[in-house]
This record gives sequence, structure tokens and C-alpha cells, in this order.
Amino acid sequence: MYAPRPTRSILRALLMVLGAVLALALAASGTATAKPAGYHNRVSEATVSGSTTVVDGCIATYTSLYASSGGTSGAYAYYNHEVYDQCSFVEISYVYGSATPTTFTVAGNLSSARLVADFLLSDGTTMAVDETFTATSPTTTQRYSQSFRTPDSFSKYSFVGQSRSAVGIGTLSLTQGTIGMSKTGEFSIEHL
Repeated sequence: MYAPRPTRSILRALLMVLGAVLALALAASGTATAKPAGYHNRVSEATVSGSTTVVDGCIATYTSLYASSGGTSGAYAYYNHEVYDQCSFVEISYVYGSATPTTFTVAGNLSSARLVADFLLSDGTTMAVDETFTATSPTTTQRYSQSFRTPDSFSKYSFVGQSRSAVGIGTLSLTQGTIGMSKTGEFSIEHL
């Protein structure tokens, strides 16, 4: 028995339909085109820190305070206070705490900063802090950048930080401090 041969136009139509079905199947599975996958993130963070140490005979009292705008995690602050007998090497007391600041501002030129927070302390008490920091030195800048390249990927990390020495006046009167600002950037791309 004789079977007629398909014409070229029928073969072309059949190939086009098969090609379209294959393209749809590949697109649905996510492997139709190899587009790069990537990640990009920039974070700015303001910080302030201060401490003071008072020595009276054998007894040393150390107080410190740190606050950050938190970058991506939100503002937070830490406080600690330690009394230590340097002659007998005995810790007399140690109290620490954390808080979410009600006010945390840092001047753009790092000339001043203010922190207002109510700390819940490790001994169960609370302490209200209102500290104003004033810069006592010129601004110093630190820069860092690093990148990595492989046949399938590229990534880069950068950091720019600025800081000024400062003193804190207020609830705690901190004699050694720093007002700072940092910007970090991360970028990566991977060829799939």
C-alpha cells in the first residue's frame, strides 16, 4: 500500500509546533535562558560610643555606652557598668543592659550626637540615659574594597567609615568616645 509523503509545508509546520512546545517547556522549568542571578545591598550606619574609668585606690569603676542606628536591623543601645577591686582582683559588681533609643541623632559632619534611652538592666532595674556627644578631633576616614572573580561569578565588597573622637556629657559623662558613620556595599552576580 502506498502512503503519501508529507509535503515540506506540513513538515515545517510540525517543526514549528514542536519548537514552540519545547520553548514553553524550557521556559516553565526556568532553564530557557541563562540570565545572571545577583545580589546588591547597601547599608549606612551611624554609631556613638563612650566610656570612662575612675580609679579610687584599689577600686576601679568602668562605665561604657554604645548605640547604633542599626543599619538594616533598627536602632539599639548597650550599657555596662563594672566595679572592680584591682588589689584583690575581685569583681564587686557588674550590671549591663540594652535599649531601643527614643532619640538617636548624629550630625552629618559628625560634630555631635545625642542618645536618649531607657535601659532595662541585668539586675532588674531601669536607668534613663540622656547623653550628648561633642566631637573633639577632626574626621578620619577609612576605606576598604575587595573583589573576587571566578569564571562563573563576580563579587565586590566596599566599606567607607568616618569617625571623630568625642566626649559625652549628660547622665554618664563619658570621657573617651567616638562618633562614627559607615557605609558598606555588597554586590555579587553569578552566571547560571
